[in-house]
Amino acid sequence: MNSVLDCVFIETTTACTRRCRFCTHYYHDIIPHFMHEDLFLKIMDDLRSIDYSGRLSFYMNGEPLLDRRLEKWVGIAKSSCPKALNFINTNGDLLTEARALDLFDSGLDAMKVNSYTEKVAEKIEGLMRTLPDRFRSKIIHNAVSGFDGWSSRGGVVKTAAQSQPRYPGPICPRPFRQLYIKVTGEVALCCTDDQCQHVMGDVRLKTVEEIWHGESFESVRHGFIGESKLPALCYRCDLEPSYQEVCEIRALFS
Repeated sequence: MNSVLDCVFIETTTACTRRCRFCTHYYHDIIPHFMHEDLFLKIMDDLRSIDYSGRLSFYMNGEPLLDRRLEKWVGIAKSSCPKALNFINTNGDLLTEARALDLFDSGLDAMKVNSYTEKVAEKIEGLMRTLPDRFRSKIIHNAVSGFDGWSSRGGVVKTAAQSQPRYPGPICPRPFRQLYIKVTGEVALCCTDDQCQHVMGDVRLKTVEEIWHGESFESVRHGFIGESKLPALCYRCDLEPSYQEVCEIRALFS
């Protein structure tokens, strides 16, 4: 599998409104932090320099709507990388019609809402009915209060069923497609590595492109084709080896 940078996650905040049992927030005392704006602007400059056109996801291990700078930063991202798809995943706790409209007007292209209680699910369904059609199509809502098939996050999360590691048998697409920038600027191995046990680089010290093509990522990619060892986290991971390319994400919201 060739490496193509198709999705960049930018963790603007680690703060969250919930402590869900399927999330590492429940198992770790995660101090709320917000990314420094100078760091964000540096990331945008790095992505502008490579004419980035994949997905820009403004979240990782936190609730993005807790960041009141989000509209401003989405607008900066749209100016810096006009070909990119600006995207967030939110639990919907803080989502209002006004906030949704502001985000879309700022340049947000799509939003996924996972509601974790029936009350929030009802609120989101009502909100979507009030939005104009052109904005309603930009939101996918999943009511997941009864879902119990969550990942164990590399063994950190206690799941309802005993999950089985999937790797290194299949090739995991994440190190070939995605880059996860933590609130500090450190780059994590993947979404399972949300505590950044395996630091792949630091965007404060190197460019996004240098990290993506750097030795750390190349070593992991070689590991999945049997040429080197994988990080310990990979051997405990139970995520499915599937991935939606940015073109598929665009199609979902078209």
